[in-house]
Amino acid sequence: MEECLICSRINMIKEGTNKYFVAELETGYVVLGDHQYFEGYTLFLGKEHKRELHELDSGYKQKFLLEMSIAAEAVYKAFKPHKLNYELLGNGDSHMHWHIFPRQLTEPNPAHPVW
Repeated sequence: MEECLICSRINMIKEGTNKYFVAELETGYVVLGDHQYFEGYTLFLGKEHKRELHELDSGYKQKFLLEMSIAAEAVYKAFKPHKLNYELLGNGDSHMHWHIFPRQLTEPNPAHPVW
C-alpha cells in the first residue's frame, strides 16, 4: 500500500514539523494550503483515515461536518471573501480532506471553478 499523503501531513503535525498547521479540532486538523493561489486556501484534514462520509459513524460524521463548517467560518472571517468554495474530492488522496477556497471578485475568473 502506498503511503497516504494526508496521514503523512497529520504525522508532521503531531511531530511539530508541519509549518502550515493552524488548529486541531476533535475530528480533524486545519492547515493552510501549500500553495496560496487563492489567498487563505485552507484544508480540513480528517483524523480518521476514511475515504467516504458514509464510512463514518453518524455522530462522528455530524461532528466532522460541523467542525469543517467552523473552520470555513474562521477562513471567512479572516479573509473576507466574496464566496467560499468547498470540495471533498479524494480521487488523488483517498483520505477525507476538505478544500476551502476563499474566492474574491478581483480574481481573473471569479465565477469559474478553482480547478
